Amino acid sequence: MSGYTHEEVRSKNCRFLQGDETDRSKGAIKAAISKKKRISVKLKNYRKDHIFFWNELTIDPFYIEDEAKYYLLGFKKTLQSKKSIRIGWKQR
Repeated sequence: MSGYTHEEVRSKNCRFLQGDETDRSKGAIKAAISKKKRISVKLKNYRKDHIFFWNELTIDPFYIEDEAKYYLLGFKKTLQSKKSIRIGWKQR
């Protein structure tokens, strides 16, 4: 999907796929984490060839009483539609 090889992405955080237009969601994510609230946002990410695609990031905090700690569980899902596929082809 991203055009990167396994070797290029090994040990990297998924933030390397982000660009300037991804910054819009960062504030909302930070606020939700600090308030220990669930959040789901669309992130504009970029492939190796600079064509964008959309991911949905969901972060769900949960509390473990025995440890008296909050943890964050994150899910990232690629959102693909016929429209975004056509846009991707037009950008080439």
